[in-house]
Amino acid sequence: MTWDWNFAIEIFPRIFDAMWITLGATVAAYVIALIFGLVLTLLRRTRLKPLKWLTVGFIEFVR
Repeated sequence: MTWDWNFAIEIFPRIFDAMWITLGATVAAYVIALIFGLVLTLLRRTRLKPLKWLTVGFIEFVR
């Protein structure tokens, strides 16, 4: 099997477009995870015992 440069050059624009979609999805997931993590942190530090226990239980379950 040999490397087909014509095919590689032909599909490069599609790969480049897909790269931007992947980067956008990565940034969006990072922002969502950052907000969700901040909310969980604040809920874990609350003085309401049942809410704190539920949050700690969820965090430990995910871990």
